[in-house]
Amino acid sequence: MRWFAHVLGMTWIYALPAWVMLAMSVLISLAITIVLLRWFRRSAFHRAEISHNDVAGPVVATAGTVLAVMLSFMVVTVWQQFDQSAANVQTEAASLSDLYTVTNGLPNSVRGSLQKQITGYLRTVITKEWPLMRVGLVSPAARHDLYALYRSIADYTPHTPEQREVRAGALRTLQTAIDARRRRIYDNQEGIPGVLWAVMLATSVITLSFLFFFRMHDERTHIIFTGGLVIIIVIVCVLIAELDYPFRGDISIAPTSLQNTMDYIHTITTK
Repeated sequence: MRWFAHVLGMTWIYALPAWVMLAMSVLISLAITIVLLRWFRRSAFHRAEISHNDVAGPVVATAGTVLAVMLSFMVVTVWQQFDQSAANVQTEAASLSDLYTVTNGLPNSVRGSLQKQITGYLRTVITKEWPLMRVGLVSPAARHDLYALYRSIADYTPHTPEQREVRAGALRTLQTAIDARRRRIYDNQEGIPGVLWAVMLATSVITLSFLFFFRMHDERTHIIFTGGLVIIIVIVCVLIAELDYPFRGDISIAPTSLQNTMDYIHTITTK
C-alpha cells in the first residue's frame, strides 16, 4: 500500500493509477482485518462471557480522536503544500513570460538569442522534465538550459543606461524563475517523513485492534463496523499519499501554466 511505500522509500509505486492503488489498499487491508478479527473472536470470546464493551468504548473513542486529529492535520498540511507547489509553478511561468517581455528592451542581436533560449527552456521543461518528475527525477537538460540563459544575460555588456536597467531587471526576473524551479524540484523530492507514516500506521492499527474487544454476538455486524473504519482510514491515507508528492501520480500538478506561457509567446511572435 502507498503509505508503506513512503516508509520503505518505494516511490516508484506512483506509476500505478490512483484507483488501482486505492482498490488494492482497501482490499488488502480489509482481508487482513477480517482474518484477524475472525481468529480473535474464535480464540478469545469463547473463553470469556464477560463483555469488554464498557472498557473498549472509551479507549476506542480516545484512540479514534487522536487518529482523527492526526489524519486531519496531515490532509490539511499536504493540501496546503500541494496548493503552494501549484502557485510556485505559476510564479515560474509568469517570471519567464515577464523575462521574454523584458528582453524586448535589448538590441535585436541579443534579444533574438535570449528569447530563443527562453522558449527552448520552456519546451525542455514541458516535454522532458515534467515526465521525469512524475517518477521523481530531474532533467539535466532543463538545468543546463536555464543556467545557460543566466550566463547569456550576465555576460551581456550594456552600452546605455537604459540597457543596463533592462539587464538588471532581466537578471532579477530570471532569478525568480530559478528560485521557483529549485522549489519545484525540492517539493517533488521531499515528502512526509517515514517516521510520521509509521506513527500514523501504528495509531491506526492500535485503534482498530481495540475494536476487536467489542462483544457482538453477530459476527457479520462486528466485521461491518470494523471494516467500515478500515475503509475510512485507508481512503484518507491514500489521499494523503497522493497529495504528498505534488508532481507524481494521477493527482499531480500539470505544466499548464508553462504551456500557457509558451502559447502566449507563440501568439505575440506570430502577430
